[in-house]
Amino acid sequence: MALKDILEETRNKIASAGLDENAVSKGIAEGLSKTFSQGQELATDKILSLVNDFNNALPVISKAGYTLDELEVEIGIPPKLIPHFRFDEARVIDTENVLGELEGNTLGYSLMKALMKAGEFQGKLRFEEMKFHHLEIELSLIPVVRLSYKSETPGE
Repeated sequence: MALKDILEETRNKIASAGLDENAVSKGIAEGLSKTFSQGQELATDKILSLVNDFNNALPVISKAGYTLDELEVEIGIPPKLIPHFRFDEARVIDTENVLGELEGNTLGYSLMKALMKAGEFQGKLRFEEMKFHHLEIELSLIPVVRLSYKSETPGE
């Protein structure tokens, strides 16, 4: 359960039990509502900042051979961007140049490093009757990299 859901549920329970008529309980309920609102504002500001840095990094990432296929945006506490990339395996990356272009864009730099590391790891994995499809990187407090494989058999 997300933090916002817990805060909202607690506030609702206080109200439904009639405890919000008590000054202390009313203060708690109001504090929960205020905390929830501030959390939402903070998450919105953070996601807008992430989106800006992400958009600024995309041309460089694209030049490096990564194509953005899909983007998920999770608005919550913490907010998340989850881009899905495909990689042009024929492309040779000038690592130093690419990372140099992203200097000053912490999100873009970290994203490019994660893409390169995932590419190295993906090259070492082989699965029976499956081929590499795409990779996803969950950009949040704790980044997560997902390598996605699909069946080689058409129609499955």
